Amino acid sequence: MQASGSAALEVALKAMGVGPGVEVIVPPYTFIATASAPLLIGATPVFCDIDLDTFNLSASRLEQAITPRTKVIVPVHFAGLAADLCESYIWAARRRDNAVYLTRKLAEIPGICPLATPPYATCHAFHIYVFRFDAPKFGVDRQNFLKALAGEGIPNSPGYAFPLYRNPMFRNPALGVSGEAYSALCANAERAC
Repeated sequence: MQASGSAALEVALKAMGVGPGVEVIVPPYTFIATASAPLLIGATPVFCDIDLDTFNLSASRLEQAITPRTKVIVPVHFAGLAADLCESYIWAARRRDNAVYLTRKLAEIPGICPLATPPYATCHAFHIYVFRFDAPKFGVDRQNFLKALAGEGIPNSPGYAFPLYRNPMFRNPALGVSGEAYSALCANAERAC
């Protein structure tokens, strides 16, 4: 729980990895915390005009405000009226199209296996692009692969270091969680890490 909406915005932005060098799109007609929260953590607020009929962020002007440094859009539902995010789905659709293209191309590379989008999923946001890496098939270890990606300017993360049941907080015998027992039951989670 946060003491204020201002603090909640700051925490939310930090949780999304916002910081120096990152842009956050905000409407210019709203409470000051919407623009000051990014500033407090070293990010740059980028103002996108509002729709005069609703006073909400103008979805039609959103695309013009997006740059390669844009990480977050804070739409603000002014006076309780939901912002028109449908038009901003155009941006999401482009991201989805790019992810589909990337998935198709990466699937051709031995040792790279993009995650599946099962039939029950009607949509995938692709806010993080994840694929499995098989070091023996690819011919290089995971650490060197990640370094090579970074060397090419491709942001990446090794993912989770271990499954949750291996987290030190679960080592207390009183909790009844045995990492060894779960490692046999959760072989796929072990492989993912």
